Amino acid sequence: MKIDYLNYEEKKLLFVPQSIAYLDPLMTIEDQLMRKDINKQDFLKVMDTLGFTKADLGKYPFQLSGGMARRVLIAKYNFIKSRFNNCR
Repeated sequence: MKIDYLNYEEKKLLFVPQSIAYLDPLMTIEDQLMRKDINKQDFLKVMDTLGFTKADLGKYPFQLSGGMARRVLIAKYNFIKSRFNNCR
């Protein structure tokens, strides 16, 4: 099953953790989010939409601001195949 990662209307997020503790401190952002079934260019488009530069993707979680860490978590759960509902 091919998933359109750029079509956000298909995805609904239920819960996005607010703590950077959900990110692996020993892996860069790109290493944590990039999966084998994702086209690299689509991945970069999604990350650009969320405000990340290529340099940001090479950073570790402790190098990010709180807002950037939350956007990484949103991106992480956006790449999950399941459907979720968004809660605030």
